[in-house]
Amino acid sequence: TYAITDNTNVYASIAMANQAPSTSELIDNNNLDKSKSINYEIGLKTRTGTLSYDIAIYQNDVSDEIIQIKDANGNSIYDNAGKTRKRGLEISGNYQVNQELSFGASYAYSDFKYINFEENVKGTFIKRDGNYLPYIPQNLYSLNLTYKMSNGFKSRIQTRSWGSYYMDNANSQKYEGYSFVTDVMIGYEWKDQSIQLNVQNIFDKHYAMEASKDVYGNETYKAAATRSFMLTYNYKF
Repeated sequence: TYAITDNTNVYASIAMANQAPSTSELIDNNNLDKSKSINYEIGLKTRTGTLSYDIAIYQNDVSDEIIQIKDANGNSIYDNAGKTRKRGLEISGNYQVNQELSFGASYAYSDFKYINFEENVKGTFIKRDGNYLPYIPQNLYSLNLTYKMSNGFKSRIQTRSWGSYYMDNANSQKYEGYSFVTDVMIGYEWKDQSIQLNVQNIFDKHYAMEASKDVYGNETYKAAATRSFMLTYNYKF
């Protein structure tokens, strides 16, 4: 880490990790190997009284990554991919407009690809080298606005969007993702008490939480939650 100024640092890191298969994954395939990864990252961080932001660029090289494949019955089976390479950019920031109002945003770009992987399709192994990993949107972003008054009133609105992603290892079909799914919070704090109303998916958008396609061409869509409300009350003793 190096301090460019009193408020801004640059950093570089290299990290290595192993991940063992879970019990459920081993029950499905007891020949699974643990995955091994090396992550390279460089970034920039700034913190001031009104502005904070983080920028990071990374590359994660993984050997024997444990991946999920759907069979003809829609069941999940697990296997090791030979090698995958995950490259990405992440940006997040927050700006304090005044003592009561702040604005935040984040963006992530993901370029996750198989370097070496053969998928078993109806007893035949087919190369997926160079294909994108499924279920990973290339573009993901969110916005939020927070308002907190000195009299205890507070509110927050946040919206998030997922770009399109491939539904299978063959990259034969894309799901369009979703845009501006919005959550709202309104609350009030008084001494040791607080009450808060959360409304998830306030515009009641209908979209798939996950869209997948198995090696036999069957498509599966898991519906995301529709509009929901939750009221909470807290008292600190």
